[in-house]
Amino acid sequence: MWLQLQNKLPTSDRLASWGMDINQQCKLCQNGLETRDHMFVCCEFTIAIWRKLMAWIKWTDYTLDAWDTHLKWIIEKARGNNLTAQLFRLMYAECSHAVWIERNHRIFEDVEILNTLQKR
Repeated sequence: MWLQLQNKLPTSDRLASWGMDINQQCKLCQNGLETRDHMFVCCEFTIAIWRKLMAWIKWTDYTLDAWDTHLKWIIEKARGNNLTAQLFRLMYAECSHAVWIERNHRIFEDVEILNTLQKR
């Protein structure tokens, strides 16, 4: 998560900026460039996950529009040591990790793990 929050993940836009000749299209939704902001806020795949999570925990105040707004929301919900904040931190970490792992499975193994699980 530290790498994500600091925009240090090796997303395709960052790899291309280092001179690598790679496809920069988002591997999760195929509808945009793979940037940190796109992958964790704007990607249709991630939006679907967040919608399901928010419905599951019955939160209605979640909006996805830009990284800065998303980050403020994360900080607000994660602040404190109460049970809600602790659970949110765990949920956010797991969601971010699941998105990154799914991305890696699609790139390196050409497998869609989460879509397979959702069909069951």
